[in-house]
This record gives sequence, C-alpha cells and structure tokens, in this order.
Amino acid sequence: MADTEIPNLNGKWKMYKAENLEKLLEARGLNYLMRKVASKASPTEDITQDGNKITIVITMPMKTIENHFVIGEIHDRVDPDGHKYEVFPVWEGCKLVVTLTPKVEGKGNKQVVSRELINDELVQVVKLKDVVCTRYFKKQ
Repeated sequence: MADTEIPNLNGKWKMYKAENLEKLLEARGLNYLMRKVASKASPTEDITQDGNKITIVITMPMKTIENHFVIGEIHDRVDPDGHKYEVFPVWEGCKLVVTLTPKVEGKGNKQVVSRELINDELVQVVKLKDVVCTRYFKKQ
C-alpha cells in the first residue's frame, strides 16, 4: 500500500445485515434447506491482524472456519465442501481483498471477498459468478 494507512480490522465482528445472501448461497451450490438455515444465521468473524499475518475465525451455528494467511502470499485452502483453492490476499487501498481461485477446473468457482471499515462497521462484499453479496458487521 502506497500512501494509505492499513486499517485495524482486529476484533470480534457480528453480522447484523446481509444483502443478496440467499443468491450467493445458491451460487455456491447450497440446497434450499441449507440456504434457509444459513440465511437466518448471524455469524461472527474474529479477526486477528499481526503485521502482514491475518487470521479470520468465522463462527456459524453449525461450524467454525479458521483462515490464516499472509498479505501478498499465495496460500492453499480447502473449503468445507472439499474444493481446493489458491488464496491470494492483498490490500487495495483500505480494503482487504482476498481472491480465491479453484485449483481444479470445474471444482468450485472463483470468488473475491473484500473487507473494509465504513463508519465503525466491517463491510464485506463477496463476488461469485454474477452475484454480489454485501454483509454488514458490528464490533462486539
């Protein structure tokens, strides 16, 4: 990042609102019942930022997902459905942008997830295929 200060995303964040979440879950291939359950949940994201090292622990009613990465370095990740991704996190201005690219063609879809602070809230935008989902989190 050139002239922009890296934002402090540290903390526990609870989702209170989502736009277009059900369409995102459908694009991810979740069945109707799973989409309904997931769309009613209010997950938390516990973010730990230590220089370029970032850990994001996502806690949902049925599972917890832990992601570790270093800004600017490519990492391998397997999602809960078993799809293998190449993960590339970068700072774009004040946004943390993580691009997930499937390692096996036909197994998963490219996703771009950005997180930024807007008015003391964490705003997450997920782009998958032609679907854009925006989720809003308040610090706990």
